[in-house]
Amino acid sequence: MTLAPGTTSKPNIHQTPMYLQVLAGDLTVDYGASGKKTYHAGEGFIEAQGVAHHGANEGAVPVTFLAVYIGADGIANEVSP
Repeated sequence: MTLAPGTTSKPNIHQTPMYLQVLAGDLTVDYGASGKKTYHAGEGFIEAQGVAHHGANEGAVPVTFLAVYIGADGIANEVSP
């Protein structure tokens, strides 16, 4: 997936585990009352479950990342808050 400079993803809540690997750029994830965290190229993490959040590209270059959902039958990977 790619986020252009100055863009954000839609707010979402993960219902299943998701691994995210930042391939290029810096991805800032806003967890609302829990704060923001910026992940840089080369960093990977397991995304928060059950917490509304959205990703943003606050930089000047595109952010490219790989998202791998570890889902289950009958459970949506993510939902809108």
